[in-house]
Amino acid sequence: MLTIMKVNSEKKESRELIPGKVLEKWIQASKAELFYEALLDEINMFAASNSKNVLKKYTSSSSWTNYIISRKNGKSAIEKALISTYKSIFQESNHTYYGPRLDREYYRIDNILSITNAVKKDEETGINIHNWKLLAAVEHENDYKDWTDELVKLLFVNAPLRVVIGYAEYDESIYYSKAIHVANKIAEMQNFRTHLDAEDEYILIMGPREKDLEADVKNLADCFKMYKWSSVTNKFELYKK
Repeated sequence: MLTIMKVNSEKKESRELIPGKVLEKWIQASKAELFYEALLDEINMFAASNSKNVLKKYTSSSSWTNYIISRKNGKSAIEKALISTYKSIFQESNHTYYGPRLDREYYRIDNILSITNAVKKDEETGINIHNWKLLAAVEHENDYKDWTDELVKLLFVNAPLRVVIGYAEYDESIYYSKAIHVANKIAEMQNFRTHLDAEDEYILIMGPREKDLEADVKNLADCFKMYKWSSVTNKFELYKK
């Protein structure tokens, strides 16, 4: 019964983000097969349009990479396959309130720390064996209006420590309460509590904007405050030493 309730709850939360018919089509479709077939179509088109030098372009790392993931002029093969796979989302989205967004290398993270073994080779195949674990992921955003994008991005990165460093309106009496109120709104919308385990650490470090600083900034570090995600209150709470 608890499992059913959880599934129903997750579906309800999804419906709040993506309305009605669009969501139903999304849930019902077999995405893996659709994407695979769409990508094969794009590869076939690549071969047909480069019939005289397919092998040369395919074995050129820059040429093939450009076609597959980052075509400078127009959509790449992967982007076209994604659009085809989720075409109902692209066709029926109300772009005023929600909509699909294609990004390239979106999960490039400013700084990370990982622990890794030296790369070894599989004795039978010669394939490199990478064995590493991400320990910390840190994002820094100068734009005081847009650090919330980093907040959502790191939610879906599996690291024991996640840090977002941003800037907001600073007040000596309430610090960054207005900005943290927005952060907690987003945490509720994204259902942070279901993505973070009790032992995970997710922190927001907020600094002041230039207009909130006096000419003398010798004590600049004192203006930076840390807000830590609490699995008890399900909110970012001011850290007090």
